[in-house]
Amino acid sequence: MPGFVGLVSLDEEVVAFATGYREPDDRREVFYLKTFCVKPDAQGTSVGSRLIAHLKEHLGSKGVNTIYLITHRGTPAEAFYRKHGYKVTDEDIVMIHEW
Repeated sequence: MPGFVGLVSLDEEVVAFATGYREPDDRREVFYLKTFCVKPDAQGTSVGSRLIAHLKEHLGSKGVNTIYLITHRGTPAEAFYRKHGYKVTDEDIVMIHEW
């Protein structure tokens, strides 16, 4: 996929990874973070914090300064992202169509 970015954190095996893609929107180049996973036994060890910092550094070097993601309210993932400066925007909404 054009614009794909994937990072992996290793400690003799994969302990965390992040994947997504870069794409321009109507105002700038953004990164859509699709998957961010940390093995349960590695959570709370700062591996996720280091991985998200490396992701931001990598994207910044490519001219990207905005990351979009979707997560569920009230989950540990929401708390993790908020701790790292992510916020819920007033301008964007998630829409779904089921049939």
